[in-house]
Amino acid sequence: MSDRETKTVCVFSDLHVFCRRSEAADRMGAVHEAMKGADLCVLNGDIFDFRWTVFEGIEETVPHAIAWLEEFMARYSGRRFHYVLGNHDAVSPFIDRIEALAQQTPELTCHPLGVKLDQSVFLHGDVAHYTMFKDRFEGDFRSKWLHDRKKGRVLNWLYDRGFDYGVHRWVHRAAFPPRVVAKRVTNYLREKGLGPDTGTTDVYLGHTHIALSDYEYEGLRFHNTGAPMPGLEFRPMTITLRVERQTDL
Repeated sequence: MSDRETKTVCVFSDLHVFCRRSEAADRMGAVHEAMKGADLCVLNGDIFDFRWTVFEGIEETVPHAIAWLEEFMARYSGRRFHYVLGNHDAVSPFIDRIEALAQQTPELTCHPLGVKLDQSVFLHGDVAHYTMFKDRFEGDFRSKWLHDRKKGRVLNWLYDRGFDYGVHRWVHRAAFPPRVVAKRVTNYLREKGLGPDTGTTDVYLGHTHIALSDYEYEGLRFHNTGAPMPGLEFRPMTITLRVERQTDL
């Protein structure tokens, strides 16, 4: 297949594997269905969750994450994989290991901030966590996650009770209205020189856990595959692109 041929891309995010509140293990069937016939896969951030890991700590979790990723790639050998880091998996021990794996694995590329394929941009979307300029996001906001730590029993218990009562559903919807998210991400892309005036047409993001498809804002279409959390939609997507080259964000 030449670089100018049409390629099928599977994209999903926010599995939060190793977080005990995630339903990823029970809902992976949707991922496997979307991967049928895919040439490329974009794992669009927060695939793993080191902050809320069920293991003793982050260092102890990293080998399990690498093993999970290697098993997933082996199941779909012959495909290309783009791993975009999110805030919950952008911890230094994991970055070191996945970058080492990518150096040994030609079909895997790790992207700290995101990647543009054809006219589509893939990024985790945590730049929309609140209003912030590019330098603050790529500096202060992301750097603090490099040294993140596992949260303890009390916070886990509180989050469990919140999930029991469905608080996470309305909190995410209240915090991340589509227009607000689209505006923040669009401003970031313009600062990066990747706005709609540069040929970008579609943006695939995660982070908000709210499934979204074809939401239009200032010449861009926004998509979000949601998250396999209790009571939330999770819709891995399969799209078609003409991938002539890739551009890192």
